[in-house]
Parts: sequence; structure tokens; C-alpha cells
Amino acid sequence: MAVGRYATSLDDVRARFVDHPDFAASTTRAAIWDDWTKATEVLRRVVPVASVWLGGSFTSTKVQAGDLDCLYWLDSADVASAQLSGDAANNILSVFANNLLKKPPFELNLDTFTASWRSIPEPHLGDALDWKYYRDRGHWDDWWQRRRTPLTEAGGTPARLDSLPRRGYLEVVIDGFAE
Repeated sequence: MAVGRYATSLDDVRARFVDHPDFAASTTRAAIWDDWTKATEVLRRVVPVASVWLGGSFTSTKVQAGDLDCLYWLDSADVASAQLSGDAANNILSVFANNLLKKPPFELNLDTFTASWRSIPEPHLGDALDWKYYRDRGHWDDWWQRRRTPLTEAGGTPARLDSLPRRGYLEVVIDGFAE
């Protein structure tokens, strides 16, 4: 996939990266997609998911995808409300934010992260929280367009090539951005 962010739908992601004939021999993709779908529904029981960015080997041409990388964009007001609702919601938010679904007891082939989207009607009049949002959004956009070199993947020291935009990622609006 070329560099950049590409808007798509969940149906299109499934059609292209699970059901497509290119992946007919895959023994991993359907299970990864099923894990992602179930995990996302758990998160949505706690907080609406405005959108999600998807990437990693799942959105590549690898027949046997290793996992699905996902960054959930959650409205900061919804997160604050969910955090006030109790420990169960906080625990679920923490699991997704800290990429714990790969670890026991879950052991899903998902790398999950969360970021808080902020409604900023006048971007040039921002406060410190607005600037944190801008920094986070830029950080994640930059990160998702990077591709590690085989040397770095094997434990080598990251190099300049690891920082260059060399891949694209997908954005799916799930519950949308509230007015």
C-alpha cells in the first residue's frame, strides 16, 4: 500500500484482507479478523469508537499475517465519562491502551492502542490539551507510515531508513465523530 492514510469500510477491509483470493491459503487471517471484531465490540461496550487506524502485516501482502495493528480513536469526552463509570470500564480501557491483548490471559494476535480525539472548533486558539492532541495525532500518523528494516526487526539498531514514510494504513470510521 502506498504511503498515506486511506479511508475505507469494515466490509472492504474484510473483503480485501480476509476473503480475497490472494489470501485463500492463509491460516491466520480469518482468526485475526475474528479476534479483532470481538475485541472491538468489547471496547465499544465501554466507549464509542470514533474511528480506528489499521496496519501491520494484516494490511500487507503476507499470506500468513502475524497480527493486526490497530489504533482506536476515542472522543476524549467519552473516555472521561467512561473512566467515571467504574473499575470495569477503566480496566478495559487500560487493556486496549497498553497493548495487553497479546498477553495472557487474552493471547490475541492484536496490537492495540488508543488515542483521544478532541473537538477543536478553532485550531489556532488551542490550549495545552489541544497541543497534546496535535502532537499525539502527528506522532501516530508518522509512526503508522514507517516500516522497520529487516535488520531492526532482527534486533539491530534502528537507522534513518526506519524513520521514513514507506507504507500506508487504513482508517475506518466506526461510531463516528459526534457533533
